[in-house]
Amino acid sequence: MFIKPDSYLGVGLNYRSEIAEDIIKNIKKIDFIEVNTELFYNRYSNHEQLEKIISSIPIVLHGL
Repeated sequence: MFIKPDSYLGVGLNYRSEIAEDIIKNIKKIDFIEVNTELFYNRYSNHEQLEKIISSIPIVLHGL
């Protein structure tokens, strides 16, 4: 996929529950979060942390 310069998203991270607290603590330093779509269906995911993150910064969905 080609990204046009006016569509540049910045610096992002792939969300993982193991680093969710660090993401929340440093949310102002992160431009976007990549989220694997399977996390929304995983009953073991911490959805409260994920919801807090995605309500604060843009997300890019990634299906596996």
